[in-house]
Amino acid sequence: MKIATEAPIKPLKWTYTNGFGERDRSKVTEQDVLTALAFDQTGDYISVGDKGGRIILFKRAQGTSKGSSKIIDYGYFNEFQSHESEFDELKSTEIEEKINRIEWLNRQYHSLFMLTTNDKKIKLWKIFNKEEKKVYGLNLEGGAKALKSLKIPKVKKGGKVVTAQLKKSFQNAHDYHINSLSQCADNEHFLSADDLRVNIWNMNINNEVYSAVDVPVENKDDISEVITSASFHPTDPNIFMFSSSKGAIKLCDFRVNSQYDKCSMDYCLPEDSQKKNFFSEIINSISYACFTKNANYMFSRDYITVKTWDLRKNKTPVLNLKLCGYLERKLCDLYESENIFDKFEISASPDSQYMVTGTYSDSFHVVDRLGGSAVTLSATFDNPKASPIGMYNNELEKKPITLPTFDFSHKIQQACWHPNSQAIAVANYNCLFVFNGSQAQAQHLLPFI
Repeated sequence: MKIATEAPIKPLKWTYTNGFGERDRSKVTEQDVLTALAFDQTGDYISVGDKGGRIILFKRAQGTSKGSSKIIDYGYFNEFQSHESEFDELKSTEIEEKINRIEWLNRQYHSLFMLTTNDKKIKLWKIFNKEEKKVYGLNLEGGAKALKSLKIPKVKKGGKVVTAQLKKSFQNAHDYHINSLSQCADNEHFLSADDLRVNIWNMNINNEVYSAVDVPVENKDDISEVITSASFHPTDPNIFMFSSSKGAIKLCDFRVNSQYDKCSMDYCLPEDSQKKNFFSEIINSISYACFTKNANYMFSRDYITVKTWDLRKNKTPVLNLKLCGYLERKLCDLYESENIFDKFEISASPDSQYMVTGTYSDSFHVVDRLGGSAVTLSATFDNPKASPIGMYNNELEKKPITLPTFDFSHKIQQACWHPNSQAIAVANYNCLFVFNGSQAQAQHLLPFI
């Protein structure tokens, strides 16, 4: 009996659309470095967070046509201060204002809502257009001596200004740094995760929390495995998953049991003892994992590889690609510079066919979920045409993926796919770049040498 195989996925052709930020890095302060990136559910807004605790918003511009496709572009919209640095008096530690994660919530009427978090405190923000009002005709405008008779002050309506209003704060539920935020499919709850705990909150209640995962630790100095990311299922409010530093993903279903260790399915490859070395534990730690929009797959990224997991098959991944295999021969240098501990996010396309993730040298990779093709692009103002700096096509010839140069100080750790279109936003240091994709003919691609 002949087993049917999936047809190859056609690669995308990418074009540079826009870039925002100071080009001269010598003029950029540490507070301006971007640390979080997210699209809203409609794709009309992009939000970025930085080390200074600020949230900067970009709004989608009117689409311009290029041939038969529409180009998705953005312009500056607004910014506000989300977090300030604080001091924890009980633990005698300073809490940085750096934004770790942004999660957009569903719109209500004409207002936008989002969750933002630093290491310890989660905040719920409402962004809306507020009408300015100016009071004039006051009785004491000319001084008390000039007052002859009382008059009623009048209010004059002014223009509308974009305002960010803090609605709630969720805090005192995490002992370690928060690394994840995810909205539940029921639109009433969200989860937050740190190294040892996954908490589930009700949007309307900020003084109660349910700990869905609470890893017991007798001695904090002997912690061998930590949670690296967590996310709710895109359509089922009973299912969530979290990844760990051991290279495993656990899929939990509350309909089976309320205790995560009794309701979870493990997605993990057994470790090859012959290939194990000093760096294995570090590079096998999953940086980030996400569901695809169709809820059939999960994408995960560790330091070297990307994987595609079919939710129905937890023994072997659909794809196990050494996307960043070019880093293996430089692990000693990366360890000495501590770059080996860098975490790179991964994001899925709306059709669940592609993934995007960052790397070093101002570059990022776009790969299809079967690993048939990959393209490496540079996110800099020096490459406005988005010319690929590397291509890989498994149908033509299998070649290792590499980079023409290595610069470990220039890295792209945040990359996000538009929720409804083939467009990507990536954060590079203090700059935001937007790219648009379109279907390309497979025969036009050459294997990367």
